[in-house]
Amino acid sequence: MIHQYKLGGYNIVLDVCSGSVHVVDDAAYDIIADFEQKPRAALIDSLEQGYAAKGVTRQELEECYDQVLSLKEQGKLFAPDVFESQAGTLKARSGGVIKALCLHVAHTCNLNCAYCFASQGKYHGERAIMSLDVGKRALDFLIEHSGTRKNLEVDFFGGEPLMNFDMIQELVRYARSLEPIHNKHFRFTLTTNGVLLDEKVMELLHRLGLADKADFLAKNLPYGDQRRLEIARALMTEPKILLLDEPVAGMITTELEDMAKLVVQIRKDFGLTIILIEHHMNFVMPIADRIKVLDFGKTIAEGLPAEVQANPRVIEAYLGGGYQNGNA
Repeated sequence: MIHQYKLGGYNIVLDVCSGSVHVVDDAAYDIIADFEQKPRAALIDSLEQGYAAKGVTRQELEECYDQVLSLKEQGKLFAPDVFESQAGTLKARSGGVIKALCLHVAHTCNLNCAYCFASQGKYHGERAIMSLDVGKRALDFLIEHSGTRKNLEVDFFGGEPLMNFDMIQELVRYARSLEPIHNKHFRFTLTTNGVLLDEKVMELLHRLGLADKADFLAKNLPYGDQRRLEIARALMTEPKILLLDEPVAGMITTELEDMAKLVVQIRKDFGLTIILIEHHMNFVMPIADRIKVLDFGKTIAEGLPAEVQANPRVIEAYLGGGYQNGNA
């Protein structure tokens, strides 16, 4: 599979199945476009007159064709899809289980980019945005076909998904309401050109220490900042209660301390009730008002942090003697 586009004065060719990325001149770009549709001589004939006016000879076009052919022979262009023959087997092996959806929530955009899949904004069919009812049914479908998978992923896509941001917020609220019912956890991402990042969004990024990274791809953020971004997405839905499930799992000490400060600040700035699920006691104790401790699904203690910290059953199950002696 070949994907071609022009951006910033560059002719870019992606060979999807080999993973190769090529930056080529105009002649190579045009030859690649029709390489598998026309025989060699016919392809050169179709380009010769136009490129002669640019000072490119037929011999040079033929040399360019040979270079493209060489790349194909090396498996770097027009590489075969090695998984095509296995598609049926892989599908059967999955048992029809679905773990992720990409929701086309906005069949429209606020830009007119030449390299876009939508051909400079000329969408097939009428421009439209997804309704909340359709979005809810999509999430219901994902849950119905997710089998035993707990963690599900949804990407909001377009067009420009921020043009349907109110619906997205409502859909996230709906998803959160389904989580405890079906024992699922949704992770949301949003693919945007960033133009509609307004003051509300930027203010939230400032509060969470992410404003200087607003142009970063989420996957390129440090781990601690990715966790902050997840919290930012949750706050954009304007919740009354914020549930944080192991927010410091896998963090180093400095990231843990920063997250503790952030949780305290969020409670202060947004006036939210925060329910925190966490095994890291050094994180929980200084910031929690009340703590409930479970051991194998059963409550073994509940009360103020100091009370819980001194509870013998909690010390045995979670803290250890070192914590009681102030050495944890």
